[in-house]
Amino acid sequence: MNFKSRNIFNAFPVITILFALIIIAAISNTFYTSYLIKKQKLNNDKINKVINPFVSDLDNLKDLLLESKMYSTNWVHLPNEIEDKKELSIIHNNRYVLLRNKIENYALNFRSQDILNQFSAQKLIVLFYEFDDLFNSQKKITKLLVTFDDYENPQSKFEAEEIIEEEIIPKTKAVSEKLSIISLENKKITNLLIDEIQKDAETISTAITLSSVVKLMFVILAIYFIYYSITKTVLEMNTIIYKLSQGQLPTEVLQPTNNIIGDMATSVNLLTASFTKTSEFANKIEEGDFSAQYKKLSENDLLGESLIRMRNSLYNYSTALNNKVTESTNEVIEKRKKIEEQKVFYESIFSNIPIEITIYDVDFNFLFINTIAIKEDELRRQMIGKNYFDYCNIKKYDTDIAIKRHAIFKSVIETGIPADFEDSHFNKDGKEIYNLRKFYPVFDHDGFKYMIGYGIDITDKKEQEININESLREKEALLGEIHHRVKNNLALVTGLIEMQRAKTENELVQNQFTEIQQRINAMSLIHEKLYKSNNFVKIDLQDYLKDLVEFLRNFFDKTKSITLHFELETAFVSAKRAVPIALIVNELITNSFKYAFLEKKTGSIYVKLTNIENEINLCIYDTGPGLPTNFDIKDASSLGFKLLKIFTKQLKGSFEYYNNPGLNVSVKFKAEIEKDSSTLV
Repeated sequence: MNFKSRNIFNAFPVITILFALIIIAAISNTFYTSYLIKKQKLNNDKINKVINPFVSDLDNLKDLLLESKMYSTNWVHLPNEIEDKKELSIIHNNRYVLLRNKIENYALNFRSQDILNQFSAQKLIVLFYEFDDLFNSQKKITKLLVTFDDYENPQSKFEAEEIIEEEIIPKTKAVSEKLSIISLENKKITNLLIDEIQKDAETISTAITLSSVVKLMFVILAIYFIYYSITKTVLEMNTIIYKLSQGQLPTEVLQPTNNIIGDMATSVNLLTASFTKTSEFANKIEEGDFSAQYKKLSENDLLGESLIRMRNSLYNYSTALNNKVTESTNEVIEKRKKIEEQKVFYESIFSNIPIEITIYDVDFNFLFINTIAIKEDELRRQMIGKNYFDYCNIKKYDTDIAIKRHAIFKSVIETGIPADFEDSHFNKDGKEIYNLRKFYPVFDHDGFKYMIGYGIDITDKKEQEININESLREKEALLGEIHHRVKNNLALVTGLIEMQRAKTENELVQNQFTEIQQRINAMSLIHEKLYKSNNFVKIDLQDYLKDLVEFLRNFFDKTKSITLHFELETAFVSAKRAVPIALIVNELITNSFKYAFLEKKTGSIYVKLTNIENEINLCIYDTGPGLPTNFDIKDASSLGFKLLKIFTKQLKGSFEYYNNPGLNVSVKFKAEIEKDSSTLV
């Protein structure tokens, strides 16, 4: 015993020194590696949080530059491109300002990150000055070409094209080149930082390798001293006893010696033999051999006695259990058969429904996919247990669609409310496929159970919608041009009538020509309102009546002072019904100017429009002497009153007249309700 203690005591200092050296090496390596990792993180932060976003925003600024050039050119050559004009305004007033502020903030970060010595802030100042100068040139075009008449003005069109060629194109090229130079400088800085990170990584790898080699050498030396500091017999006994404590049966047999260690070895051999015999008996029982015999090691062999009683109890229990197992097995086989039949039945239904059906677990993984959702059998089986991100990677789809679905998926779980949404992707032929989808959550008393996803292909419907919108825009542009040309043609007609009127000296004929001109001008004003409002379906009757009456007053009121009074409610007139309304107003206002103020130079004309419960009442009256008391419209030969009756009939309305004290005419008709639910007169 003393010898054994002496050997252990002699080995302890060496082992202690070895483990102390291992700990010192590990700590030194940890501190050095931590320093290099912190340095790498700082360089990575400079690249990812400062330089890369800055370069990205410079690229965005370059894209913005090219967009503004394109929209400026479109402004000059494509007058109907309203969307392009809006986009140019957004670039000038919003997008450029936001992007400039971001880039200037990054320049401030350059100073805080000690990068300013490699980047000249003066270049940015000059660059933004030239940007402002370029945008001022673009804004010249927007001020030159505002209306359709500006585009028909050759001088304005020429000035705008000259600005494009001599200012915008050269300035755009110069600014683009400076942007490229600034981006290149920052990319060089990024490359320098990446090289430094790579060198640090190699240093870390070398340090870890050397540290591992040193530690391994120390460990090998420690194992050597630990092993040979204790006798071989004690080690072998320890191994056998440990195996017995873990329930293992050792195969080793110790060689006893003529000392106490030898006696211990003999006892360990007997212990191993006893455990082996007991284990063999237990194995036979475990295998079902309940007729196996066991001879107790001694009268006090409690373990052997327990094994014999266990053998007898298991024999009785096994007999009863076999009977129950047979019955239960038959029931399970029958239930499994029914479950398989139901599974095949439901899968057949889901697979033949003409919509995509998928079922997800709480982690967005697929539990079920029908054949409409994924037609390839192998891929469909492969995706069970995986999520839609995996599917996008396999199909090489943009993962943005998976991110969108996952966000909606989580929102539906949190709120418990089903969600309808649209998404799209490009198939292998490059065609964009649109789908209408729905996530429907299923809950039980424990909470969320699974999510059912539905999907319907709406590509054909979407393409039809896009084609209809494009066709509508083309038709609106064409209709605007038609109204503009009709207005110009009517102006030409009135000019021709004026030339014909000047050739005759007959006052009656001249008056008839004048009345024709007024009626044509009333219709011409309709077309002018339509194309200037960009709404070719309806006209603001309130605005139109003011302009028409003011026009007639300017035509007649040469020597007299006639005051106009308007009480007009908001109402919209369809283009079809605008013409008879315009001609009615023309006839009544013309009649007032011609006959109501023959004997006096002052007076008033009142125009009133009400819209009550979809019934329109247009009332026009003056302060003149009114109609003769014996006047009967049925016997009237005036063309004006004949036209009044005709146009009122076209409106499916009625009119009445009386003196109050001047002539008061009231025209009533029903409002017209269009399909877009806007009320039209």
